[in-house]
Amino acid sequence: MTSLLMNWVSTLKINSLLLVLSTLLPILGINTSAKAAERVYLSYSVLEFSVSVTALENYAKKGIIDDELAIYQQYIPPQQFQELRSILITPVKSSPAVVSQFLSTPQGEFLLRRFTEVIQNKSPQTQPILDEMRSALILAVAESEGLTLLNLLRKYPANSIRIDLGRSFKIATELENLVQATNQAIATVTKKI
Repeated sequence: MTSLLMNWVSTLKINSLLLVLSTLLPILGINTSAKAAERVYLSYSVLEFSVSVTALENYAKKGIIDDELAIYQQYIPPQQFQELRSILITPVKSSPAVVSQFLSTPQGEFLLRRFTEVIQNKSPQTQPILDEMRSALILAVAESEGLTLLNLLRKYPANSIRIDLGRSFKIATELENLVQATNQAIATVTKKI
């Protein structure tokens, strides 16, 4: 048990160091990502539309429906259009170290694979790599708002991506439940030390 705990603490220290570096480098003007999502292709049922991440951010954070989004608003029921706003900004609060540790577990790997089913590079020949998704999730959770779909889009290393909104609802719920379970397990282990 002591060996397992020491390995966990060692991994946590390494991940914390990586988190600090990934947070400080952009502040110091050193960009760690070559690109981030600029355009999103959202599919909902049989409808697919393209929108810039900036337009989604304006809608999610300020409630502004610009011309780009207004075109699609007429095709989506008002309640579901409002749900889109909620999905974009609803945070999953955790620490980057906890998320990093969680994503190294079998449950975390499973969830990463599920994310790559929902969030894909627009170009079909370049499928997302689990490590890129893992990095995007850890960087997104480090944001002051916590892990949100909007933050994940900003950290995902592709110019354009496709998101299946129907699947994303289900995945978001799974992520929140798994992160909460991981936080509870870590709290239990910490109390026993």
